[in-house]
Amino acid sequence: LVATPFQVATGKEFDVVLVQDLSGSFGDDLSYFKNNNTIASLTDNVSARLPGTYFGVTSFVDKPVAPFGLLATDDYSYLTNLALTSNSVVVQNTVNALQLRYGGDTPESQLEALLQIALRQEEVGFRDGSKRDVFLMTDAGFHFAGGRGCYFTAPLFECQQKSYSCSISFDPPF
Repeated sequence: LVATPFQVATGKEFDVVLVQDLSGSFGDDLSYFKNNNTIASLTDNVSARLPGTYFGVTSFVDKPVAPFGLLATDDYSYLTNLALTSNSVVVQNTVNALQLRYGGDTPESQLEALLQIALRQEEVGFRDGSKRDVFLMTDAGFHFAGGRGCYFTAPLFECQQKSYSCSISFDPPF
């Protein structure tokens, strides 16, 4: 982890979303976060400096279609694993429960994950007026327009949950 100084205006609540890569290549890194209580240390240190800080856990793998990832291995572009909470033990336990997936190519879906965090403010649990930050944990770059990409007209997890039919076309110009 890289420690960087930060300041939050007095009286501002601080909401931090951990955005975790769960593609197969991140296995050695994920075990570090699980086995060394790295997340608990992070949450405790930030909370000591900024009491009342809430943390949430989200994750991404890759688009669950070949050649990016596989639906058969439960790959997904975004998931809210834990809405924002002040309980650092629950945050560490959530990270400890994360399971690696596949992610068939090197680039991953972190851009879609960041977009979904911004769009799903209520689901993530952002508090009104809070300072919002994300800690992105990954070992790979992202898919980009023109780079063997695909774009779902609706997010695939919504398609699966609501039985939409999704069409695959060209990348959006990120």
